[in-house]
Amino acid sequence: MKNVHIKENELNGVINGVYDTNEPLVFRDNAGVGLVVDDITNWAWSRISGNSHYNPIGIIATPGYGDQLMDKDGTGPILNNTEYTNWQSDKTVYISGGTVISVKVEGTTAFTSTGVSIHLSYYNKFTVTWSSPPTITVVGE
Repeated sequence: MKNVHIKENELNGVINGVYDTNEPLVFRDNAGVGLVVDDITNWAWSRISGNSHYNPIGIIATPGYGDQLMDKDGTGPILNNTEYTNWQSDKTVYISGGTVISVKVEGTTAFTSTGVSIHLSYYNKFTVTWSSPPTITVVGE
């Protein structure tokens, strides 16, 4: 699989459905006034980082979309004992409260408690397992 790269450009306006490709889009380190990235084919599989007027994203209210962790347009929260793959931008996941059994990154247990955070790069996988639901906050970078 190859990538379509859009990098280090001065872009203005909306990037909307322009890239009709079956390959992932790497949209990185671009500048622009009022830049909006929307409705790009393969949006979920794309990497979007370092773009002014897009990154940083901030708190993502509904990051979960099936087994994917999204920048926007997710359908719900992080679910118990579900492995998620991080798409689009890098993210930090903050886990507090509740009773956490394990936090795994790339299948390896990183934590067995709450009050922790993990950094996820593009395509990293993570799982949170709990017996009492923690508060999970996802922040897009």
